[in-house]
Amino acid sequence: MSHNELKHWTAFLQIPDIGHKTIGKLLRCFKTLENAWRAPASNYRKLKFSDCFIDKLNERRPKINPDAELETMLKHNIQLVTFSDKQFPPLLKQISAPPAAIFYKGDLTKCNQQVAIAIVGTRRLTSYGERALKQIVPTLVANNFSIISGLALGADAFAHSLCLKNNGHTIAVLGGGLSSIYPRQNAKLAEQILSAGGAIFSEYAPKMPALREHFPARNRIISGLSNATLVIEAGQKSGALITAFFATEQNREVFAIPGNIDCPFSQGTNGLIKQGAYLTTSAQDILDILKLSNKLPSTQRSTPLNLTKEQVQILTALTHGFMHINQLSKSTNLPISTINANLIIMEMNKLIKNRGNMEYEIF
Repeated sequence: MSHNELKHWTAFLQIPDIGHKTIGKLLRCFKTLENAWRAPASNYRKLKFSDCFIDKLNERRPKINPDAELETMLKHNIQLVTFSDKQFPPLLKQISAPPAAIFYKGDLTKCNQQVAIAIVGTRRLTSYGERALKQIVPTLVANNFSIISGLALGADAFAHSLCLKNNGHTIAVLGGGLSSIYPRQNAKLAEQILSAGGAIFSEYAPKMPALREHFPARNRIISGLSNATLVIEAGQKSGALITAFFATEQNREVFAIPGNIDCPFSQGTNGLIKQGAYLTTSAQDILDILKLSNKLPSTQRSTPLNLTKEQVQILTALTHGFMHINQLSKSTNLPISTINANLIIMEMNKLIKNRGNMEYEIF
């Protein structure tokens, strides 16, 4: 794409709610987006563009400088792939409201070659959630899955990081422009993703801030890039549930990690399971549903969580810090005898460790 085309694509993509169908009509009517950008509103009315689109164009166009947009793109090495390009992710083309184009940094190649799974969850990831990810992500990576997430704090960042530690491919989808990484705390992680051959995507122009209203739309892209979505931990109003909703709407499989009924970060995932999401305790569950064979020898396959309800209760209580056995009994409403029996098994399985004086903490 020439620089002249690129700057006018970037300009038009800042008109609210513009989609690939409107872009297509602009190209049919005006031949180039440069012609369309320079055309007066009267031409749009003659060509029967909607009043809503014309109003948005009139409101936004005076505030946008295509040359400045191009300068930002070049400065930050940001590229653009349009809906009609062969490199546009094929899974994303299949959703009901695909973006007209995607701004990206990094490599698109593996995006079209590997099975992909979205992994999302709470920003306040617990030790239980971390352990679940440590059980599942390495096996998925070993089976050539790309990991898609949103670079947010908590579950997203942990999933990206685990993927990188296991030499996997990961893509981050942002809710703002790529000239400034949000959240800032994950700017280094974004660099690591690019250095490892991954990519960072956004449908928003490079200088667009990460506004709150952008994130639901961002979530449809996370699920749209993926063959399936896995929700690790989520509260009742978590954005991760929006991603799961979009995945269902896009006819993609949804997986969820079960959790303690008393834990606020498991209410969303338990609710998803009640609604039909696949209860997931290992990567093998995902491979089975997607009808993919595990490429790892049996001796290297991750051990499923296989936690009893009582063990989940104990682990959830210990996410708040170490506890005496009596405190555990009060916190979980389980008798001391039940606590003791489960602690022995959990300690043998290296889920917890004994600090001495009958105090326990997560391993």
